[in-house]
Amino acid sequence: MAGPAVWGRASAGVAIPGPGPGRLPRTEYRCTYAARQVAVKARYGLWVTPAERDALARILNSC
Repeated sequence: MAGPAVWGRASAGVAIPGPGPGRLPRTEYRCTYAARQVAVKARYGLWVTPAERDALARILNSC
């Protein structure tokens, strides 16, 4: 039985959008999203680009 299309190679190049400008249209969720993204990246030791770090800092400083 085949798995859903999201498994394997079909989803290999899919990324979760970062916190850049215009990426989070629901303003009431921006602080929660940014805080959760930082927590997940810290928990699993994931890297953050300088642009992503700056965007997260801007969002979290406005909360």
